[in-house]
Amino acid sequence: MAVKAAQMIAGVWTKPVKGLMLPGGRRPRTIQAGAFKGIRMSLDPSCQTQVIMGLAEREVTRLLARLTNGIGTAVDIGVAEGEYAIYFLKKTSAKRVYAIEPSETAWRAITENLELNHCTADGRFIGMAKFAGSAVTDMVVRLDDLLKEPGHPVLVKLDVDGAEVDVLRGARELLSSGDVRWIIETHSIELERDVCSLLRNAGYKTRIVDNAWWRVLLPEHRAVAHNRWCLAWNPLTYEF
Repeated sequence: MAVKAAQMIAGVWTKPVKGLMLPGGRRPRTIQAGAFKGIRMSLDPSCQTQVIMGLAEREVTRLLARLTNGIGTAVDIGVAEGEYAIYFLKKTSAKRVYAIEPSETAWRAITENLELNHCTADGRFIGMAKFAGSAVTDMVVRLDDLLKEPGHPVLVKLDVDGAEVDVLRGARELLSSGDVRWIIETHSIELERDVCSLLRNAGYKTRIVDNAWWRVLLPEHRAVAHNRWCLAWNPLTYEF
């Protein structure tokens, strides 16, 4: 009851503050803090204030600099509007940045945001309007096929709303190829257990990143009740 009361109070307090601080409507804005600070995106403060203020997914984005240190390849699966892919292009040493996203609507946003950050002509960016998984079809790409000769270290960010295990099943060769690091968003306890079990069986160390205590006051209002991140790395080649 105390948690629900705190959330209600926070909601009543933050709504008028949003209106006072930021004019409404979707338009180009600069992210103010956090890992994505300085990145320009077309955003609407009525539903994306936390992105603008640098608070969205802050629990895991605060670790991005460590996880991407020295990487040669970045893979963003489930690109949404592109902030991770743009981060990989602008703030890491990646020589290739793969962006895998099946949604046409998302690609319109991604294209606009790439333009806002002068990344449209960046030859390192490879976009694919497909799903990632374990099947071999015209609309599905396997990571083992995409990264036959990966430029290590590799960082894979994975957010596919339930298909994480299937993506990992299509990456068995990649998992054993060397320094590969993973940021995997999970959306149920069962899925989290399956993801961590598969990674540990492949020799990886894992770490669960839970929601911050202050999410009681500033929740992200996600569609599912369970939302955390599983980080994984090969201890033979990297120590987190």
